[in-house]
Amino acid sequence: LQVYRRDLRVLRGPGHCRWCGDDDAACRSSECIWTEPAGRTVERASREEKDGRICWDFTVPSGTKVYYQSKTDIYHMWNSNACCLSAAESFGSDVTGNPNLVVFTPTVGTFGFCECTAWDPSNPGTCAGAATSDNMICPVLGASKEMCSEAASWDGLPVGCTPVFSTTPSATATTTMAVSTTSPTDGCCYWDANKGCEGSGYCWESKANCEGSCNGNWKANTPSTMAPTTVPPTTTVAPTPAPVYTTTTTVSTTTTPMPTTTTTTTTTTSMPSTTPASSDSFEPVDGGEGRACRGAHAGDNDASYFTTVSGGVDSLDECKAHCLATAGCHGIENIGRRCEIWTHPVGASISLDGYVCLRVVG
Repeated sequence: LQVYRRDLRVLRGPGHCRWCGDDDAACRSSECIWTEPAGRTVERASREEKDGRICWDFTVPSGTKVYYQSKTDIYHMWNSNACCLSAAESFGSDVTGNPNLVVFTPTVGTFGFCECTAWDPSNPGTCAGAATSDNMICPVLGASKEMCSEAASWDGLPVGCTPVFSTTPSATATTTMAVSTTSPTDGCCYWDANKGCEGSGYCWESKANCEGSCNGNWKANTPSTMAPTTVPPTTTVAPTPAPVYTTTTTVSTTTTPMPTTTTTTTTTTSMPSTTPASSDSFEPVDGGEGRACRGAHAGDNDASYFTTVSGGVDSLDECKAHCLATAGCHGIENIGRRCEIWTHPVGASISLDGYVCLRVVG
């Protein structure tokens, strides 16, 4: 059975997933990303990169499961559930072993994680303070840890693929996977956090599931919010107001005993000036860092309260600039490239790692 499976070619998404032969080291060590359902658009951008560590922001359509194989050790994530489908013998970034294979089930369209690219078991802090063996998604050094429910069916065979994505070097490296057609059912499900939701993953799959199982509100994506075919290495800058020139003409008439009229004309020109998005225009909500915005209370998160910036943003300042340019903006919520413009008053927040919630002052 194993011999036949090694020769199997399976298309499970943007990359071609296949079982590797015993002598195919290049196949076993390659980074690979694919999706379920197959062919979904996947966009990723790096941040907080340093020697031995990198963090990623991923953007995918709702209802997408992401399979991620790499020679790394993932120790921190946000906006997603994750499990280890296949673990390296020692640890993922061990140059002599096989890679780890992790499955992500995002809870929103934008999720992310941080990984060690050269984890040192004797000094894990060189990667990050949180990069302990207990925090790793895949078990390390022979430790016992709960795996994905389908892990047993993979028989421990090494997996490789031919990726069809490329990473563009830039201030923020961006990776774009193969493009799929936008489905009318793509969107996000919002429900009362205080009530919870049975089978929340199921509720993200479609509007019918969301409204039928969670009594939630469905906010559909528009094609403009989907990832483009390619992402050029560009930096988006907040729009600069056009220069304004004003000319003032003052005419005065003075009559004296002699029939004399004096006309004075004064012309003034104001030079163009710009004012960047000021931090003074915003105040943190409940500390700001690690907070997600809410309305009147922690469970108040109606989808009508905000809009998302199409195409995402490259910085928190850019998100602020979009808010200041939007009539009726009360605040912003930002994580990675996702920027929510809140046109409803921001009166509360919840704790959510990686998020920033700011309120407009005045």
